[in-house]
Amino acid sequence: MKKRNTIDILIIDESAADARLLQIMLKDGSFVGNITSSPNIQSVLNNQLEQSHQIILVDIGLFPESKLQQLLLLTQKTDAYTIAISSSNDKKLNIDALKAGADDFMVKGRFSSEELLDKIEFTLIKYQHKKQLHWAQRMSLLAPWSYNSSQKQVDLSQALFFLNKAQASYLALEIESAISDALTGKICQKEIQYVLAGNDDVLKEKKYYLVTIENFKDKAIPAVVKGTIQDISERKKANERLEETHQKYMDIFANSSDGIYLSTILGLPKECNKSGLEIFDIKDKDIPNSNLHHFFDKKNGHSVLIDIGHKKTIKNREIEIIRKDGTIRNCLLSVVYFSNESDMYTGILRDITERKIAEKIKQTRILEMESNQLKEQFIAAISHEMRTPMNAIIGLSNLLLDTTLNDEQRGYLKSIHHSSEQLLGILNDILDISSLKNGQIVFENKNFDIHDLLQNIVHNLSYKTPDKDVVIELYIDPDLPKILKGDKLRINQILYNLAGNAVKFTDKGSVKINCNLLGQSGDTVLVKFSIADTGIGIPKEKHDAIFESFTRIKHKERIFEGTGLGLAISKNLIEQQGGKIWVTSKIGVGSTFFFDLVLEIGDNIQVQNKEEANSNIVIVNPKRIMIVEDNKMNQLVARKLLAKRWPELDIIVANNGQEALDLVDEDFDVILMDLYMPVMDGYAATKALRQHENPNIQTLPILAMTADAQIQEGDKYLQYDLDGFIVKPFDPGLLYEKILTHLNRTHEKR
Repeated sequence: MKKRNTIDILIIDESAADARLLQIMLKDGSFVGNITSSPNIQSVLNNQLEQSHQIILVDIGLFPESKLQQLLLLTQKTDAYTIAISSSNDKKLNIDALKAGADDFMVKGRFSSEELLDKIEFTLIKYQHKKQLHWAQRMSLLAPWSYNSSQKQVDLSQALFFLNKAQASYLALEIESAISDALTGKICQKEIQYVLAGNDDVLKEKKYYLVTIENFKDKAIPAVVKGTIQDISERKKANERLEETHQKYMDIFANSSDGIYLSTILGLPKECNKSGLEIFDIKDKDIPNSNLHHFFDKKNGHSVLIDIGHKKTIKNREIEIIRKDGTIRNCLLSVVYFSNESDMYTGILRDITERKIAEKIKQTRILEMESNQLKEQFIAAISHEMRTPMNAIIGLSNLLLDTTLNDEQRGYLKSIHHSSEQLLGILNDILDISSLKNGQIVFENKNFDIHDLLQNIVHNLSYKTPDKDVVIELYIDPDLPKILKGDKLRINQILYNLAGNAVKFTDKGSVKINCNLLGQSGDTVLVKFSIADTGIGIPKEKHDAIFESFTRIKHKERIFEGTGLGLAISKNLIEQQGGKIWVTSKIGVGSTFFFDLVLEIGDNIQVQNKEEANSNIVIVNPKRIMIVEDNKMNQLVARKLLAKRWPELDIIVANNGQEALDLVDEDFDVILMDLYMPVMDGYAATKALRQHENPNIQTLPILAMTADAQIQEGDKYLQYDLDGFIVKPFDPGLLYEKILTHLNRTHEKR
């Protein structure tokens, strides 16, 4: 007896005796495996069918119509090989059983144990092949179908493992309609789309099937048409995703602001997007005849080309692209290779030209700022160093002018005093133009009397015309409000510069100052100022140049004094307040300077002038003052000026801040504090005094007496806890006024 394979067999037979006989025959034939039995097909269908059976022996009886229907259902539910066993050798019954899905047929009583086992052994081989076929069908989602042309019925029984009933019905109809297309004599393929039912269109799933129809030998439809059906949904979805990805790539490629090109490692381009064409400065039609590597700069491009040749990764490498028109674009290059075997790569160019320009501009601005800071520091240092000795020169010359002198001595002193004031004016102009250009001027917006301002200018200018045949005239528009709001100091500076120039360049005739109301809107007015003279005039080609720094007007007969900064300062002051300045002039006839400003109408209050304000001060003369100053000459000037005004005054001198702290007590009326001193400067000394343990010392008036002119910008002195300031070289009258003002305030508080 030959050795048998181990198998699992299910016997379905209503006759228990026949089922038992089959079991005995199998065992007598040395069967190796498991045998189970069931009385009928329906009981098997009603219970969960075990998929471990490889062979099913099923009795279909003599009249098997109902059993054949059950057999069809059984064969559709299992992959097992099914052998139909009948008590009749009816050929038709054989065929019907095979149609119902049976894989083989045997007649009871006409086979031995050995024949039965041989049949099973042979069937088992076919079962393995069938299982592999079904596995392949399941994996490929491919199954056969057949069409009976006489019955007009499509059999999809072997494809139902991936079709539901609705799909099968729909596809059967589609197959029937496709068969007529196959009459061309060629294999016909048809792609069919089916939408699975769902409540929401978003959730509905599309299924795709590929139907293949066999080749007809003639143009008539055969009795049985065969073909295959395959679920290609995943393939279609993958293709759709691939198409979407490709479309996204193409959108990125076409619309990217970066230049993207596809090239061989030798630089021969296959494609280039619009941004890339703009970077290289070539047309789309020029791509086939171009070598993109020729656009790379020689310096960095050489190393880039070496890396491309060796297929090394490049990421954001800075490179210059020398365009077709010769201009240069700064770019960051990244290179992506398709594979080590391919000689193609994708180049991505990010144009950073504007960024590089911005960085250069930023760096230039930083250097400018550093330069301006150095310039400011230099100007501040020069200002301080010059003002310190000038304070002594002007102060001592003022003191000497009040002594008994002969005419010659008084003449010399006046020259010294005049020259010192000229030098101080130059220094003030330089500081002003520096502050204006660096945007350090803060404009006030306070009430002032425009009539008083203009009349004071006329009054002060009259001292400059005693040796000239020049008349100064003033006209103020009667419709112009008397009280305006603005920066009185700066407007006065502008008018004094322009009117002073008019007097300087006019030896005979007149200087006319006009102030007109051009318009009014709500609480604001547009005011136009004009200063006309009958002087030497300005050449037309110089009308713009005169507003530039250090530009001086030269006349063939003489050179006029000045720094050439007055007009530049005036122009800056006007423009920073939102106005504009211009000039009309004719050589030998004269010049007229115009400027306009938008000003607010002032509050309807009486603006006190200096005399009225001073008349309200309760005069309390100082008894004790401390001078904190390290310069001996300035100590002398301050002491002499104070002693001259108040002969009984007790004056204490400290050489630095530390000495001031050692000498201070609450009996001082005012402290005059220099800011730059050795040992302890004025800033530190003031801070220490404000934190003194004696509250009366904490509140002593402290006035900065300094050569640092920047202390007068805005209210800068307040941040150092100072009560006020006097800038060296100072006017004695201003010094006395400041002392009395703060002494009076302190007296009122007490």
